[in-house]
Amino acid sequence: MNEARQSMIRLAAPWLAAVLAISTLVGVMPSRAHAAPSMPSISGQSNVHRRGSVSRYDIPYGPRYRIMLAGSAGYSFAAGDWFDGLTSGFTTGGALRLAVDRRFYLGFSYDRQWFGMEDWAETLCDDFGSGYECIPLDWDVHLDEYYFLIGFMSPVVNYTSPFAYFEVGFGGVSHSFDVSGSTEDASSAVHSGETEFGMLFALGGIWPVTKEIGFSAEGNVRVTGGDSGCGSCDPYYGYYDYYGSSGSIWGFKAGIVVMFGE
Repeated sequence: MNEARQSMIRLAAPWLAAVLAISTLVGVMPSRAHAAPSMPSISGQSNVHRRGSVSRYDIPYGPRYRIMLAGSAGYSFAAGDWFDGLTSGFTTGGALRLAVDRRFYLGFSYDRQWFGMEDWAETLCDDFGSGYECIPLDWDVHLDEYYFLIGFMSPVVNYTSPFAYFEVGFGGVSHSFDVSGSTEDASSAVHSGETEFGMLFALGGIWPVTKEIGFSAEGNVRVTGGDSGCGSCDPYYGYYDYYGSSGSIWGFKAGIVVMFGE
C-alpha cells in the first residue's frame, strides 16, 4: 500500500468512527410510531393529540422525503502535497438524494471547485531568448468531483422540523490545469489534466421553510491523491518509480433543497 492510500486511510478513520457513533445513537432513539401510548385525561381525550389538533405537517411513519434535489455554493481551502501551490476558491454543485428509510439514504453529487495560486506560482522567471525576465502567468485551475453518496439523517416527526445529516462519498476527482504566459515576442499555453480516486465526508443540516423547500448548510472534507512526481526514473531502461502524495480540501457551503414524496 503506497503512502497516498495510507494518508487517505488516516484521514478517513476518524470520520468513519463518527459514522458508527451516529448510527448507534440514532438506532437507540425511539421512533414516534413505537412510543408508549399516552394515558387518557379526565375528559377521555388524549393528552398528546386532542380531536382536530393533528397538524397537516405531522409525518406518518416513514422517511422525511423520498427524493431530494439540492443546489449549493461555498468556499474551500486546499491542503497537502497534492495541492502544492494552490490556495482556495469557490465551489458550486448539486446533489440528488434518495431516501431508503427514516435514517438512511443513497445519492449522487457533483461539484466544481476553483482554486487560486500562491504568489510564487504567479510568475515565471527565465531567459526567454531576449534576456532574463519574469513574466506573469494566467492560471485556470479547477476540479470536477463526482461522488456516490451513502448518508444518514436524523429522524423527525414534523415536516418543518430541522434535521441533520452525515454522508460519505466515493468517486472520481478530475484535475484540470491550464496556464498561459507571453513575452513581447511569443506566447505559450499548457494544459494538464488527470482523474484520481476521491472520498468525501460531509456533516450538515437542513432547515425546512415549507414541506417541500428548505435551506441547507454543510461542512465537508474531500480527500484525493496520486502519483505526483518521478522519484527514481530512467527512461532509457524503461524504469519508472513515481512517488505518491495526497491532499485534502476543507470547505463550507450553503444552498437550497427541494423535497418530494413521503
